[in-house]
Amino acid sequence: GLRKLRREQPQNAYIVFLLGDLYFQKEWRSDAMDHYAEAIRLDSSYKKRASIHRDLIIALGSEKTYRKASLVLHKSVGNPALPALRRASKRDENPAIRKRAQAVISRIQGR
Repeated sequence: GLRKLRREQPQNAYIVFLLGDLYFQKEWRSDAMDHYAEAIRLDSSYKKRASIHRDLIIALGSEKTYRKASLVLHKSVGNPALPALRRASKRDENPAIRKRAQAVISRIQGR
C-alpha cells in the first residue's frame, strides 16, 4: 500500500519516511537509508527525526551498511544527528558503533 501511495504522491516526504521505517524494520537497511535520505531531501525537517538517527546509528554497527549509514549521516542529516552520535560514541555497547560514530562526528564537524 505504501509503495502505491509513493507512486501516486512522489513528493510526499512522510510516505517516503514511512517506507524507510518499514524497510528498516524488515532489515532491508540499504533501502531504508535510501528512503531516509530521500525524505530529508523532500523535507529537511526529517533531519531532526530521532528514529532516523537511531536507525542510522544501528546501521553503523554492520559491516555491510556502515559506509552508507556514515554517508547519510554526514551528507543528509548533518548537525541534527550530533547529540545522538555523541551518546553512541560514548555509551553504545558495540565498540564498532562507538568508533564509527566518533568518525562521523569528526566528518560532520569538518575535522
